[in-house]
Amino acid sequence: MSQALCKIGLIKSSGDHNKAAEAMFASAQHIVQSRKQQLQNAGIDIELVVLDDFSDASTSCQKAKQLVSQGCLAVIGPTDSHSFHQILLSNEVADVPIFATIASASFLSSLQSQSFFRFTKSDYFRAEKLLLNLSSTYANVQDVLVYSLAGPEFSYGQQLKCDITQAAREHRINVIHHDFSRDNMPAVFPAKNEPAVVCAQSAHVVELATHLRAHKCRSQLYTFGSNSNLLNSLTVNSIVATDLDRDETDSMIGKELTQYFADFPDVQDADTSTMNALCVLCNYLTDNPNVMQQDIANARQSVINHLRQPKAKRTLNGDITFLENGEMAGDETISLLRVKKRFNRYSFVPLSKKTKPHYYMRWNSIGVVSNVINILGVVVGVVGIVVTLINFI
Repeated sequence: MSQALCKIGLIKSSGDHNKAAEAMFASAQHIVQSRKQQLQNAGIDIELVVLDDFSDASTSCQKAKQLVSQGCLAVIGPTDSHSFHQILLSNEVADVPIFATIASASFLSSLQSQSFFRFTKSDYFRAEKLLLNLSSTYANVQDVLVYSLAGPEFSYGQQLKCDITQAAREHRINVIHHDFSRDNMPAVFPAKNEPAVVCAQSAHVVELATHLRAHKCRSQLYTFGSNSNLLNSLTVNSIVATDLDRDETDSMIGKELTQYFADFPDVQDADTSTMNALCVLCNYLTDNPNVMQQDIANARQSVINHLRQPKAKRTLNGDITFLENGEMAGDETISLLRVKKRFNRYSFVPLSKKTKPHYYMRWNSIGVVSNVINILGVVVGVVGIVVTLINFI
């Protein structure tokens, strides 16, 4: 059987989004590799075409056009919502299925693009859940301080600020906003024992936390996402809102992630939204291999029509469907996690539980060895005292 070539485009965003880019790229590779044989049996040879936009919106739009001109069936990414916005405004990409797996700004679906499909929830839902937890925990706090990363109107930090503002307005929570940047850190700090919300990518959250801690500020920080950048001493005890349930009990996802981390031991994060997007696409092509016998324009339209049908699509997390605006229908588990440190290990722990960590963790091997040596020293000392007492008696 002759193999029909199917190219899938992926725009990764190194630079400010490097951790997310690594996770997206590795997760896409994982699904392509694991589903390759299944597709070849159906007469399709799948190829992942990856371009880097270096976290630049205009470059991202150019890369998307390149992927389209190279005959990609669909495009995944980029990670940044501002870049994604620029792509959706381009007529050259209007008829190509484009999947948002990390870009989560709420306004993207308002553009009403017929080729846009989001495999994660928009940021408003995370902002709302985070604020409700904060307001119930700190009921006496009158004004919540919100730090947002400065940037263009459609940048991640500024759009998160809009979501926080909307959620605060709907739930009658007062917020005070302060923008910050790497070169212009805020001079206003939360009052003692009062919390603060940070609207920024994880790397910038760590930078702000460094600034706050340097000024003796020990306030509870609330932020977004479960990127491994947050697994460090500066952000320990921070609470994060994420769309993935890290207290995962589903054996199928657990098995997939175990294999993923075995295949990519140097990558600290997984992007299950990207995995789900490719699973849906691979499942459709396996069930409908003749799609790739069409010209690329008709093949792309077939994918769009399939995703817009009310019939459920299979993912690692179960079946999903899409609304008319391209958002996933129904509820998705949005978890509140806390960054915890135990025995020199940093991990995300579900807020509802005290100890159970999820899949992602970072070990301080030197600290662990030191602790083990110290414990052994104590044990040896105790045994020596006991032996001395016995001999004395």
